Amino acid sequence: MAACTAPDPSSPVRVSDHPSGTSPQASAPRHGEKDQAPQKALLQGIWTLGHDANALFTVAGDHLVYLEHEDDPIQYDLAEGVLYLHYTGGLTTANPLLQLTADSLVFRTEDSTILRLGRMP
Repeated sequence: MAACTAPDPSSPVRVSDHPSGTSPQASAPRHGEKDQAPQKALLQGIWTLGHDANALFTVAGDHLVYLEHEDDPIQYDLAEGVLYLHYTGGLTTANPLLQLTADSLVFRTEDSTILRLGRMP
């Protein structure tokens, strides 16, 4: 199980901190499946905000589905420690990964909120 190296989670995300040198709202290139395979395998499953909480989203293949928006799956990519979410309409967000293991997902949202998620058994 590998954790991603990332900037100090207490510091805010700045454009200059982003690996691509662009704003998190900027369009990110889609990255090759080969480079993402090990991290994508860790991301598969149902994720929740707490051990007793309801599921927040599920990841299957190369799509993430928020349970309240099951009819609108979001394509995602992983590259250089960043989770890119490609929303309908062309918006892409970049969320730096702070930790990704078999049962833990921690990332920083574009508004600098740190989300700590656990995998549902």
